[in-house]
Amino acid sequence: MKRLFQTSVSTVAGIILVAGGLSASAAGFSEDFESGLGQWTGKYGGSHNGLIVADPLSSGRGSVLTFCDVTYGGDIFTADPILFSGTTMVSFDYLGLAIPCSTPGDLGGFLGTALTLNPVNEGGDHIWYAATKNNYPGLAVSLADNGLWHRYQICIEGESFGSFRLMMEDFVFSGGSSGDVYFDNISVTSTSLSVPEPTAASLAILGALAAALRRKQCSK
Repeated sequence: MKRLFQTSVSTVAGIILVAGGLSASAAGFSEDFESGLGQWTGKYGGSHNGLIVADPLSSGRGSVLTFCDVTYGGDIFTADPILFSGTTMVSFDYLGLAIPCSTPGDLGGFLGTALTLNPVNEGGDHIWYAATKNNYPGLAVSLADNGLWHRYQICIEGESFGSFRLMMEDFVFSGGSSGDVYFDNISVTSTSLSVPEPTAASLAILGALAAALRRKQCSK
């Protein structure tokens, strides 16, 4: 009977946790650019045009990433590969702020993934998922160049290519100029399920059910 009681309480606890919901985010990579660019590198592991500056809108976010030159094929990459076996969420803040010589709406902020530090075959060893160039093919997200910070989230299938690196650039063939696109608060999270911390309400329910089960067992 004791074993039955323990099993019943465990079952009830499991039901409460499931009813409370399952967490879908376990952080795998994060960057707020407050500590420099130690997590990043350039092509071939060399130099890049990434530059840390103060938020130009003074919105309280501190340091952000921009670029001191335009380029193509990837400019700044995560120094270490990121590995997830399932669906992966990439989240980031983006600001497109036109300056003299910029073309509003096409400033050139690009974000994607790469399998190497020298990607050359688009759609093969690298994919662009988000960009400000609205007519660029295959984008999952079109970034707004309207002078405001926006938060974006992109789901990608990590298992489709195994480990990858995030990459960003200020695209040379857009209508922008260096220093008119900004990134901040980048994170990569796995959607693998994890059990959340029980709430006070769920613990109260569990306690009441356990007491009822205990009284039922004692009455037999």
